[in-house]
Amino acid sequence: MKIFLANPRGFCAGVRRSIDCVNFAMNFHKPVYVKHEIVHNTHVVEGFRKKGINFIEKISDVPDGSILIFSAHGVSRSIFLEAKNRNSLSILDATCPLVKKIHTRIHRASKNSQDVILIGDPKHPEIQGSVGHYERNERSKIHVVNSLHDIDHINLRNTEDLIFSTQTTLSIDHTKLMIKKLISKFPKVEGPSSSEICYATRNRQEALRELSKKSNTILVVGSKNSSNSNSLLKLSRKLGKEGFLIDTIKEIEKISFNRSLPIGLTAGASTPSSMIFEVIKRLNRIGFDEIQEISPFKKEKMIFRFPRFEN
Repeated sequence: MKIFLANPRGFCAGVRRSIDCVNFAMNFHKPVYVKHEIVHNTHVVEGFRKKGINFIEKISDVPDGSILIFSAHGVSRSIFLEAKNRNSLSILDATCPLVKKIHTRIHRASKNSQDVILIGDPKHPEIQGSVGHYERNERSKIHVVNSLHDIDHINLRNTEDLIFSTQTTLSIDHTKLMIKKLISKFPKVEGPSSSEICYATRNRQEALRELSKKSNTILVVGSKNSSNSNSLLKLSRKLGKEGFLIDTIKEIEKISFNRSLPIGLTAGASTPSSMIFEVIKRLNRIGFDEIQEISPFKKEKMIFRFPRFEN
Protein backbone atom coordinates (compact mmCIF):
# COMPACT_ATOMS: atom_id res chain seq x y z
CA MET A 1 0.00 0.00 0.00
CA LYS A 2 1.88 3.00 -1.33
CA ILE A 3 1.84 6.78 -0.83
CA PHE A 4 3.31 8.97 -3.55
CA LEU A 5 4.44 12.41 -2.35
CA ALA A 6 4.29 15.44 -4.64
CA ASN A 7 7.39 17.59 -4.81
CA PRO A 8 7.31 20.55 -4.22
CA ARG A 9 4.56 20.73 -1.58
CA GLY A 10 3.84 22.85 1.50
CA PHE A 11 5.31 26.23 2.45
CA CYS A 12 6.38 28.74 -0.18
CA ALA A 13 8.87 31.57 0.39
CA GLY A 14 6.15 34.19 0.94
CA VAL A 15 4.37 32.12 3.59
CA ARG A 16 7.64 31.27 5.34
CA ARG A 17 8.59 34.97 5.41
CA SER A 18 5.24 36.02 6.91
CA ILE A 19 5.44 33.37 9.62
CA ASP A 20 9.03 34.41 10.37
CA CYS A 21 7.72 37.97 10.84
CA VAL A 22 5.37 36.84 13.61
CA ASN A 23 8.06 34.76 15.32
CA PHE A 24 10.45 37.72 15.12
CA ALA A 25 7.88 40.15 16.56
CA MET A 26 7.39 37.98 19.64
CA ASN A 27 11.00 38.69 20.68
CA PHE A 28 10.13 42.31 21.56
CA HIS A 29 7.80 41.49 24.47
CA LYS A 30 5.07 43.79 23.16
CA PRO A 31 1.48 42.87 22.26
CA VAL A 32 1.48 41.52 18.69
CA TYR A 33 -1.53 41.97 16.41
CA VAL A 34 -1.99 40.55 12.92
CA LYS A 35 -4.41 42.04 10.40
CA HIS A 36 -6.42 39.03 9.21
CA GLU A 37 -4.98 35.49 9.46
CA ILE A 38 -1.23 35.61 8.79
CA VAL A 39 -1.74 32.78 6.26
CA HIS A 40 -4.81 30.69 5.49
CA ASN A 41 -4.02 27.65 7.60
CA THR A 42 -5.92 26.80 10.79
CA HIS A 43 -2.95 25.02 12.41
CA VAL A 44 -0.59 27.96 11.91
CA VAL A 45 -3.15 30.48 13.17
CA GLU A 46 -4.20 28.42 16.21
CA GLY A 47 -0.55 27.78 17.07
CA PHE A 48 0.09 31.51 17.17
CA ARG A 49 -3.09 32.20 19.15
CA LYS A 50 -1.84 29.83 21.85
CA LYS A 51 1.34 31.93 22.01
CA GLY A 52 -0.65 35.11 22.60
CA ILE A 53 -0.85 36.51 19.06
CA ASN A 54 -4.02 38.52 18.36
CA PHE A 55 -5.77 38.37 14.98
CA ILE A 56 -7.94 41.37 14.14
CA GLU A 57 -9.78 42.88 11.15
CA LYS A 58 -9.99 46.53 12.30
CA ILE A 59 -6.91 48.67 12.89
CA SER A 60 -8.88 50.48 15.58
CA ASP A 61 -8.77 47.26 17.64
CA VAL A 62 -4.98 47.52 17.98
CA PRO A 63 -3.89 49.26 21.23
CA ASP A 64 -1.21 51.97 21.18
CA GLY A 65 2.31 50.67 21.66
CA SER A 66 1.64 47.36 19.90
CA ILE A 67 3.30 45.63 16.98
CA LEU A 68 1.01 45.31 13.96
CA ILE A 69 1.72 42.81 11.19
CA PHE A 70 0.02 42.80 7.80
CA SER A 71 -0.69 39.27 6.57
CA ALA A 72 0.83 37.63 3.49
CA HIS A 73 -2.32 38.53 1.52
CA GLY A 74 -1.69 42.28 1.74
CA VAL A 75 -3.96 45.18 2.63
CA SER A 76 -5.51 48.15 0.87
CA ARG A 77 -3.71 51.47 0.64
CA SER A 78 -6.25 53.09 3.00
CA ILE A 79 -5.67 50.46 5.70
CA PHE A 80 -1.90 50.83 5.35
CA LEU A 81 -2.16 54.61 5.74
CA GLU A 82 -4.56 54.28 8.68
CA ALA A 83 -1.97 52.17 10.49
CA LYS A 84 0.91 54.48 9.52
CA ASN A 85 -0.97 57.44 10.95
CA ARG A 86 -1.06 55.67 14.29
CA ASN A 87 2.46 56.79 15.20
CA SER A 88 2.52 54.62 18.31
CA LEU A 89 2.35 51.38 16.30
CA SER A 90 5.36 49.40 15.07
CA ILE A 91 4.42 47.92 11.69
CA LEU A 92 5.83 44.85 9.97
CA ASP A 93 4.47 44.45 6.46
CA ALA A 94 4.50 40.70 5.75
CA THR A 95 2.68 41.07 2.42
CA CYS A 96 4.11 38.61 -0.09
CA PRO A 97 6.46 40.56 -2.41
CA LEU A 98 4.74 39.00 -5.43
CA VAL A 99 1.43 40.50 -4.26
CA LYS A 100 3.20 43.83 -3.70
CA LYS A 101 4.19 43.90 -7.37
CA ILE A 102 0.53 43.60 -8.34
CA HIS A 103 -0.36 46.45 -5.94
CA THR A 104 2.23 48.67 -7.63
CA ARG A 105 0.96 47.84 -11.12
CA ILE A 106 -2.68 48.49 -10.17
CA HIS A 107 -1.83 51.78 -8.45
CA ARG A 108 0.15 52.95 -11.48
CA ALA A 109 -2.79 52.11 -13.77
CA SER A 110 -5.15 54.20 -11.65
CA LYS A 111 -2.74 57.16 -11.84
CA ASN A 112 -2.79 56.76 -15.64
CA SER A 113 -6.61 56.58 -15.64
CA GLN A 114 -6.52 53.06 -17.07
CA ASP A 115 -9.30 50.59 -16.35
CA VAL A 116 -8.09 47.44 -14.58
CA ILE A 117 -9.70 44.02 -14.89
CA LEU A 118 -8.67 41.93 -11.89
CA ILE A 119 -9.19 38.17 -12.12
CA GLY A 120 -9.90 36.56 -8.76
CA ASP A 121 -12.28 35.93 -5.90
CA PRO A 122 -13.81 39.24 -4.72
CA LYS A 123 -14.18 37.80 -1.19
CA HIS A 124 -10.52 36.86 -0.87
CA PRO A 125 -8.35 39.28 1.18
CA GLU A 126 -5.67 39.37 -1.52
CA ILE A 127 -8.17 40.66 -4.06
CA GLN A 128 -9.72 43.08 -1.56
CA GLY A 129 -6.29 44.47 -0.75
CA SER A 130 -5.35 44.75 -4.43
CA VAL A 131 -8.58 46.58 -5.28
CA GLY A 132 -7.73 49.01 -2.50
CA HIS A 133 -4.59 50.14 -4.34
CA TYR A 134 -6.64 51.55 -7.19
CA GLU A 135 -7.26 55.24 -6.64
CA ARG A 136 -10.77 56.05 -7.75
CA ASN A 137 -11.29 58.69 -10.43
CA GLU A 138 -14.05 59.79 -12.78
CA ARG A 139 -12.39 58.48 -15.94
CA SER A 140 -11.68 54.84 -15.10
CA LYS A 141 -12.27 52.07 -12.56
CA ILE A 142 -11.25 48.59 -11.46
CA HIS A 143 -13.41 45.54 -12.25
CA VAL A 144 -13.16 42.16 -10.45
CA VAL A 145 -14.11 39.07 -12.46
CA ASN A 146 -14.22 35.51 -11.15
CA SER A 147 -15.90 33.64 -14.01
CA LEU A 148 -16.34 33.70 -17.78
CA HIS A 149 -19.88 34.95 -17.12
CA ASP A 150 -18.48 37.95 -15.22
CA ILE A 151 -16.45 38.98 -18.27
CA ASP A 152 -19.62 39.19 -20.35
CA HIS A 153 -20.96 41.86 -18.00
CA ILE A 154 -17.97 44.22 -17.87
CA ASN A 155 -18.89 47.75 -18.92
CA LEU A 156 -15.95 49.88 -20.07
CA ARG A 157 -15.90 53.48 -21.19
CA ASN A 158 -12.55 53.04 -22.88
CA THR A 159 -11.63 49.67 -24.39
CA GLU A 160 -8.41 51.04 -25.89
CA ASP A 161 -6.43 51.63 -22.71
CA LEU A 162 -6.79 48.97 -20.03
CA ILE A 163 -4.82 46.27 -18.26
CA PHE A 164 -5.56 43.02 -16.46
CA SER A 165 -4.07 41.42 -13.36
CA THR A 166 -4.68 38.16 -11.51
CA GLN A 167 -4.83 36.76 -8.01
CA THR A 168 -1.61 34.84 -7.29
CA THR A 169 -3.20 31.59 -6.07
CA LEU A 170 -5.64 30.68 -8.85
CA SER A 171 -5.99 27.59 -11.00
CA ILE A 172 -3.63 27.93 -13.96
CA ASP A 173 -6.10 26.29 -16.36
CA HIS A 174 -9.05 28.44 -15.26
CA THR A 175 -6.96 31.62 -15.43
CA LYS A 176 -5.83 30.78 -18.97
CA LEU A 177 -9.47 30.46 -20.05
CA MET A 178 -10.32 33.78 -18.38
CA ILE A 179 -7.42 35.56 -20.06
CA LYS A 180 -8.27 34.06 -23.44
CA LYS A 181 -11.83 35.36 -23.20
CA LEU A 182 -10.65 38.77 -21.96
CA ILE A 183 -8.35 39.18 -24.94
CA SER A 184 -11.11 38.00 -27.28
CA LYS A 185 -13.53 40.62 -25.92
CA PHE A 186 -10.96 43.39 -25.38
CA PRO A 187 -8.14 42.90 -27.93
CA LYS A 188 -6.27 45.98 -26.66
CA VAL A 189 -6.09 44.77 -23.04
CA GLU A 190 -2.52 44.70 -21.75
CA GLY A 191 -1.37 41.85 -19.51
CA PRO A 192 1.60 41.69 -17.13
CA SER A 193 5.07 41.01 -18.56
CA SER A 194 4.95 37.55 -16.98
CA SER A 195 2.31 35.40 -15.27
CA GLU A 196 1.13 36.75 -11.93
CA ILE A 197 0.19 33.26 -10.75
CA CYS A 198 2.68 32.70 -7.93
CA TYR A 199 5.66 30.47 -8.82
CA ALA A 200 4.77 28.19 -5.88
CA THR A 201 1.13 27.89 -6.96
CA ARG A 202 2.27 27.04 -10.48
CA ASN A 203 4.91 24.53 -9.32
CA ARG A 204 2.48 22.72 -6.99
CA GLN A 205 -0.13 22.41 -9.72
CA GLU A 206 2.41 21.04 -12.19
CA ALA A 207 3.76 18.62 -9.55
CA LEU A 208 0.17 17.46 -8.99
CA ARG A 209 -0.11 16.58 -12.67
CA GLU A 210 2.88 14.26 -12.24
CA LEU A 211 1.39 12.86 -9.05
CA SER A 212 -1.89 12.08 -10.80
CA LYS A 213 -0.10 9.74 -13.23
CA LYS A 214 0.74 7.41 -10.33
CA SER A 215 -2.21 7.86 -7.95
CA ASN A 216 -5.87 6.91 -7.92
CA THR A 217 -6.89 9.04 -4.92
CA ILE A 218 -5.25 12.38 -4.11
CA LEU A 219 -5.18 14.01 -0.69
CA VAL A 220 -4.51 17.75 -0.55
CA VAL A 221 -3.41 18.84 2.92
CA GLY A 222 -4.65 22.37 3.52
CA SER A 223 -7.37 24.49 5.09
CA LYS A 224 -10.81 25.13 3.66
CA ASN A 225 -10.14 28.87 3.19
CA SER A 226 -6.81 28.33 1.40
CA SER A 227 -7.18 29.40 -2.22
CA ASN A 228 -4.09 27.56 -3.47
CA SER A 229 -5.13 24.34 -1.65
CA ASN A 230 -8.58 24.53 -3.22
CA SER A 231 -6.99 25.06 -6.63
CA LEU A 232 -5.04 21.81 -6.10
CA LEU A 233 -8.24 19.99 -5.11
CA LYS A 234 -10.09 21.21 -8.20
CA LEU A 235 -7.19 20.22 -10.44
CA SER A 236 -7.04 16.68 -8.99
CA ARG A 237 -10.72 16.20 -9.75
CA LYS A 238 -10.35 17.73 -13.20
CA LEU A 239 -7.65 15.14 -13.87
CA GLY A 240 -10.20 12.42 -13.10
CA LYS A 241 -8.93 11.54 -9.64
CA GLU A 242 -10.81 11.16 -6.39
CA GLY A 243 -9.69 14.26 -4.49
CA PHE A 244 -10.03 15.24 -0.82
CA LEU A 245 -9.01 18.37 1.11
CA ILE A 246 -7.58 17.38 4.50
CA ASP A 247 -7.44 20.02 7.24
CA THR A 248 -7.60 17.68 10.25
CA ILE A 249 -6.57 14.08 10.83
CA LYS A 250 -10.20 13.17 11.60
CA GLU A 251 -11.14 13.87 7.98
CA ILE A 252 -9.06 10.87 6.88
CA GLU A 253 -11.43 8.60 8.82
CA LYS A 254 -14.30 9.58 6.50
CA ILE A 255 -12.52 8.33 3.37
CA SER A 256 -13.04 4.79 2.07
CA PHE A 257 -9.71 3.97 0.43
CA ASN A 258 -9.27 1.30 -2.19
CA ARG A 259 -6.28 -0.26 -0.46
CA SER A 260 -5.09 -2.03 -3.58
CA LEU A 261 -4.39 1.30 -5.29
CA PRO A 262 -1.74 3.91 -4.41
CA ILE A 263 -2.71 7.36 -3.10
CA GLY A 264 -1.08 10.69 -3.85
CA LEU A 265 -0.32 13.32 -1.22
CA THR A 266 0.33 17.01 -1.75
CA ALA A 267 -0.14 20.21 0.28
CA GLY A 268 -1.00 23.86 -0.31
CA ALA A 269 1.62 26.60 -0.01
CA SER A 270 0.37 27.62 3.45
CA THR A 271 0.47 24.10 4.95
CA PRO A 272 3.19 23.42 7.56
CA SER A 273 5.34 20.30 7.21
CA SER A 274 4.22 19.17 10.69
CA MET A 275 0.67 18.73 9.38
CA ILE A 276 1.89 16.78 6.35
CA PHE A 277 3.85 14.44 8.66
CA GLU A 278 0.77 13.93 10.85
CA VAL A 279 -1.27 12.89 7.79
CA ILE A 280 1.47 10.46 6.71
CA LYS A 281 1.60 8.93 10.21
CA ARG A 282 -2.16 8.40 10.18
CA LEU A 283 -2.01 6.80 6.74
CA ASN A 284 0.77 4.53 7.99
CA ARG A 285 -1.52 3.28 10.75
CA ILE A 286 -4.22 2.22 8.29
CA GLY A 287 -1.78 0.31 6.14
CA PHE A 288 -0.12 2.74 3.72
CA ASP A 289 3.38 1.76 4.79
CA GLU A 290 5.41 2.45 1.65
CA ILE A 291 6.29 6.06 0.79
CA GLN A 292 7.81 7.25 -2.45
CA GLU A 293 8.63 10.88 -3.16
CA ILE A 294 8.29 11.89 -6.79
CA SER A 295 11.37 13.56 -8.27
CA PRO A 296 11.10 17.34 -7.88
CA PHE A 297 9.13 19.01 -10.65
CA LYS A 298 11.18 22.09 -9.93
CA LYS A 299 13.54 23.01 -7.10
CA GLU A 300 12.45 26.16 -5.30
CA LYS A 301 15.23 28.50 -4.24
CA MET A 302 13.22 31.70 -3.86
CA ILE A 303 14.07 33.80 -0.78
CA PHE A 304 12.43 37.14 0.00
CA ARG A 305 14.12 39.94 1.93
CA PHE A 306 12.85 40.36 5.48
CA PRO A 307 10.81 43.58 6.01
CA ARG A 308 11.88 46.38 8.34
CA PHE A 309 9.76 47.92 11.08
CA GLU A 310 7.91 51.03 9.99
CA ASN A 311 6.96 53.96 12.26
